[in-house]
Order: sequence, then structure tokens, then C-alpha cells
Amino acid sequence: MVQLINRMIIISMFLGWLSVGAAAAAENACQEGQEVLGLSLSPQGKQDPDATPGLLVSDIAPLSQGARIGLAKGDIIEQVNSWRARDCQSYSRAVQDARGEHKAILLLVTRKGRRQTLAFEPEIWVRKEKEQKEKEAVVTLQSMLAAPLPPDVKAKVGNTGDQALAILRDLQTVAAPSDKPNAYEQGLATAKTQMRALDQASQGEAEKRIVAGAKVLLGYYVTAEEIRQYKQDFVSDERKDLRKGRKETFQSPIIPYFLKSPVPGWIDRYPFLRASVSETPRMESILERPGRWDPDQAVQLLWEKAKVETEQFARWLKGEATQRSATKGQ
Repeated sequence: MVQLINRMIIISMFLGWLSVGAAAAAENACQEGQEVLGLSLSPQGKQDPDATPGLLVSDIAPLSQGARIGLAKGDIIEQVNSWRARDCQSYSRAVQDARGEHKAILLLVTRKGRRQTLAFEPEIWVRKEKEQKEKEAVVTLQSMLAAPLPPDVKAKVGNTGDQALAILRDLQTVAAPSDKPNAYEQGLATAKTQMRALDQASQGEAEKRIVAGAKVLLGYYVTAEEIRQYKQDFVSDERKDLRKGRKETFQSPIIPYFLKSPVPGWIDRYPFLRASVSETPRMESILERPGRWDPDQAVQLLWEKAKVETEQFARWLKGEATQRSATKGQ
């Protein structure tokens, strides 16, 4: 009888959860895909019969995909691909269709009485899935470090952990400003090759988890190199312009960046990089005013984060809990 009652309670809780989820989905149909697109919509309600039919853009998340393609608060979305945006449900179905098929989203937008087309590229779906997995991997690492490694597991995975730690510490030695700009790039290439080999050689869930955690730490260094390359390309372009007689546009490490640049993606992946931003981009009428950030500071922040969490990782491999340190390092 007790088991039957418990089972009935579980079933009722499950059904209640389903009903709440369904209601939330119906209520938030205008926010379909918001975590990817970055826009919130709302019905216009009762309006003049001559008003443009469609959904009102009520908010745009800063640095989001919606902001990057030029959507602005107050825009009216009339059509999404082949779907007329008559209501939230129509919009929701159109976005679900695009997400399911990894298709582009073409919007017909009216702004102050003028129509224009804006588009989300199809790659946003795959990119968001990748970013989400990266964020989940970071959370998984922090959760893993919060509890000590059991002694019996430690004995089984000690060699894998030692190898992973050695790769990270070798890379840490070249992660510093240097007169040899290729040293870091070469060190990173070696580390990536070694980590890939270690991943392939690892066996069992415990070893796989350790390598996965080490790959999260390696990701900080990978992103740092992407930023270094971005800055180098930017400076090279500026110098080309200078040779054409154009005046120098910057005198400091601070450089401009736009919403369509990789910078917002790096900041979204690693929120602590916001400390390197002195001004975010913003739309003024139909023009975008660039933001300003310090790529050298961003690289230093990534290297410091990698260093701190590598030491947490090392203590964890010894069987020590690092919950306080992990929280402090976030």
C-alpha cells in the first residue's frame, strides 16, 4: 500500500510538472529561441486598422545575435521565413522549424514605416549548441572539483591525471608576454596534440571525465590565442590603412570592436572577460557605434583563470576538495 501511494505521488508530481511546462511554453511563445536570438517580442494588442500587422520587438539583449544583425527595440516583425507573424504562436512555430532544420531565419521588419530584411545565419544554431556544451563543460568541471576524488578512483586514474596536469603546466610556462611571439602558438599546438592523444588513450568514465576537465582548462588558452590572432590581424589592417595616408586611429592597447566581430562571443562564453571592455557597441539610428576593449587584458584574464583552476585541478587529483577555491576563482 505504501509503495502504491508513493507511486501515485510521483505520477501526480510528474503530471503537474508537465502541465506547468506546457503552460510556460504557451505563455512564452513570443520568446521562442530567445537564448539564441536574444530578442523578446510582444503582440501589439488593439491597434489602428492601418497599423503594420506583426509582433513588436520589446527588448534586445546586449551583444546578442539579434543586436548583431541590427534589430532594434520598437521594430515590427511582419514575417519570419514563409510564416506571417500574426501572433506569438506563428512566430514560435517558425523559429522551431528553423531550429529543427538548422535553417537561416529571414525577417521582414518594419522600422518607422520603412521595410527592410534582416537575417540570422543558419550557423547560429550549431554555434549556440557548441557554446552551450562549452558552458556545461565548465560547470561540470567546477562541480567535479567541489568534491574530493575518491581514493579508489584516484588509484585508477592517477597516470591520466598526471599526464593531463603536465600538459597544462607545460603550456602555462609559455603563457606570458614574450619577445618570441611564436612560442605560445607552438606550445599551444603541442598541447592540443598531446591532449587529443591522451583523450584517445583514456579508458573508462573516470579517465574520460578527467580529460574532459583538462580540456576545459585548455580552452582558456585556445581562446587566448584566438584573441591574440584577432588583435594581430586588426593591427595589420590598421597599418595597411596608414600606408595609404590615413591617420592613426588608436594610440593604446584599447581597440574598437563591433557586434558582428568574435568579441561578443568570447565575452558570452567567459563572462569574466567583461572586465576588459571599456565600452560596448550600440546602434545609433542605422549606424553602429563600435565598442572598445583591451585584448591584452582579456588574454591576461584567461591565462590567470587557467592558472588558478589548474592548481585547483592539481589539488583535486591529490584527493583534496576545492569547493572554496573554485568558488573564489569564479
